[in-house]
Amino acid sequence: MFNIIFDLDETLVESLKASDELFDFISKKYDFDLPIIEFRLVLRQLLVDFYKKYSNAEFMKYGMGINDLFMHPNIDKYLPGIDIEKAKVNLLKQSFRLLDMDYGHEDAVDISRDMKIKWLDFYEPVKGASETIEKLKNGGAALFILTNGFSYMQRKKAERCLNTELFDGIYISEELGIGKPDKIVFETIIEREKLDRKNTVMIGDRYNSDFIPAQKAGFKAVLFDRYNRNREKIEKVHSLTEFCELIERDNL
Repeated sequence: MFNIIFDLDETLVESLKASDELFDFISKKYDFDLPIIEFRLVLRQLLVDFYKKYSNAEFMKYGMGINDLFMHPNIDKYLPGIDIEKAKVNLLKQSFRLLDMDYGHEDAVDISRDMKIKWLDFYEPVKGASETIEKLKNGGAALFILTNGFSYMQRKKAERCLNTELFDGIYISEELGIGKPDKIVFETIIEREKLDRKNTVMIGDRYNSDFIPAQKAGFKAVLFDRYNRNREKIEKVHSLTEFCELIERDNL
């Protein structure tokens, strides 16, 4: 049986859907009078501009999510010398002004608080994740997670959605000091777990961050292409059930 390395976001847990549902919750609770996508796009650009100031910071190597600033409860430790709560409120207030929304300081404070408190509530496993993990584990596979992001957030997602006791190791970019697609990430898991490259499979939803670097590391690679967006003639599956069947057939 193979050693199997899973990506986390959009491979085992529904991250994009969770983000959508969080913002839908905010929109309904605060009775936004415009499509939430308009608010998200404006806030996203403000966040991109905000992060540019910290492009050389250590935490930027972790592959953080665009909205992590609002969700991580201890984000201030990565941004010393800045009043992070004030910064988040100001970003929301800027969004209000740019969209001509009739919301003020207290609304921004409340929305910032709700995002930090509620973000995890909307995470759920990708369809078939729990069954696939259990079946592969029972079949003798060694299972690992290799994911980019902050340790606190990635572990919370995994613990909420998956039986993490079934994994032999969970590797997170913050703990490694660098994220995918850097080859150091893949070499580290090989060395620590004493993996046979030719008997190791990586599955993830990102062609450039999961599939290609896994191949370069000497792993068998499978692209998790749920929405049939990739046109490359490569090994890919559209569901975790299909991936499980592929592994059981030893057809790689």
